[in-house]
Amino acid sequence: MQLRAYIEANKIAEEELIFPITQQWARIILNKYAKLIGKNILRTHSGSFAINSERHGVDIRRLQQVLGHSSITMTAIYLKFND
Repeated sequence: MQLRAYIEANKIAEEELIFPITQQWARIILNKYAKLIGKNILRTHSGSFAINSERHGVDIRRLQQVLGHSSITMTAIYLKFND
């Protein structure tokens, strides 16, 4: 309910990202909070993330934005392992 209100209040179109963050920003946030609980996250697994996102219907263009790829070809490389 609150998310829907946020989307409507900010006039976010269906094709837009709700929270446009890059993989690098997500990694920074994860590492910050992991350190607070005494954990260390060295790397995120963008390949697993890409495949999982695609399986759940995320559009490849949105996925490209989230992963921070300048080329759709780079994003598509991750998806060729989606067997």
